Amino acid sequence: MMGYQKLFLPVIEAKLEHAIKKSGGVREFIRCRIRHQDGQTFVSSTGAQGSGVLRSMSLAQGLLVTREEETSLAEGSLVRVILLHHRDLIQPEMGF
Repeated sequence: MMGYQKLFLPVIEAKLEHAIKKSGGVREFIRCRIRHQDGQTFVSSTGAQGSGVLRSMSLAQGLLVTREEETSLAEGSLVRVILLHHRDLIQPEMGF
């Protein structure tokens, strides 16, 4: 793996800021934004999730992971989020 020690992105739990409906029987990775307030982490969808919608991907700070059996996620529920932009992922030698 080219010397990389950290092969997987970090996963956190966050509180969902709005309800989300989804198809049952499939695991979805919903592009989302993350915010922190009063020691809590909140997450919300970036909007339309179609494969041709690049704006939602450019706004994404994480991927909200849903289970196959879920058809909806209620506002306020705890969800798992894969962090896309994490400070440990930026290596000093890359000049960022």
